Amino acid sequence: MIDVLAASVDDVHALADRLAHVERGAAGARALVDAGDLAAADAKVRPEDARRTLAGRAALRLLLAARAGRPLSSAAGVAIDRACSRCGAQHGQPSVAGLSVSTSTSGDHVLIAVGEREAVVGVDVEVVPDELWAGFDDYVLHPHERGGLPAGDAGISPRIRIWAEKEAVLKAAGLGLRDAPARLRISDVEVPGGWPTGAGVLDPGAWRPVAATEVREAAGTWVTAIEVAADAWGVLAAAAPQPIRRWTIGDLVDARPSAA
Repeated sequence: MIDVLAASVDDVHALADRLAHVERGAAGARALVDAGDLAAADAKVRPEDARRTLAGRAALRLLLAARAGRPLSSAAGVAIDRACSRCGAQHGQPSVAGLSVSTSTSGDHVLIAVGEREAVVGVDVEVVPDELWAGFDDYVLHPHERGGLPAGDAGISPRIRIWAEKEAVLKAAGLGLRDAPARLRISDVEVPGGWPTGAGVLDPGAWRPVAATEVREAAGTWVTAIEVAADAWGVLAAAAPQPIRRWTIGDLVDARPSAA
């Protein structure tokens, strides 16, 4: 099972401020992250980018703490390694011992996934823009996808969906955008999950496999949509279809154990 948290940047900061008040602190989200997270946020030039980065870093820690049954106030102590696979500096994808984790932020949205190591997860959330940059189709779309999408404004949202799907796959593969998304294609055929939803906690999802790829590490990966908001696409990628446990900010609070 994969745990997924979809939240707004504002809601993450609101929860952090609430925790700071309960703990008689004043640092908000800054008290829920470590020095590396603070450095990453403080390196952003625009205040809104720093705020979004801090929310994404804090949200991952909060989900990990809640999933493990730890107090949310202990989130800063969760061990997360971000060593870059190429240079070793702490600016790479997050890694947690025994788990597979992935994070993404865009606009006011935060999307987090945590699964067992063999789940090999990747997530991406993308706000739909008013226009696309020149060369988008050549960089993102597989040759078999070009020409099959609407032109003009009507084609922006479906293209962003494809972008989000492929970036999630490439993050699951541990590559990020070091490989061009156009080198892979995802099937249009959905495979419904076969798991019960229980009391609404588990989502069986509707998964689609990578149908063709020149990226060896992406072969065999599957994707499913994650509902985020009307203005954005959210996607989860994993090594195989499996049930999803979705979390909200409220769920994190409800799962919080006593600090005693």
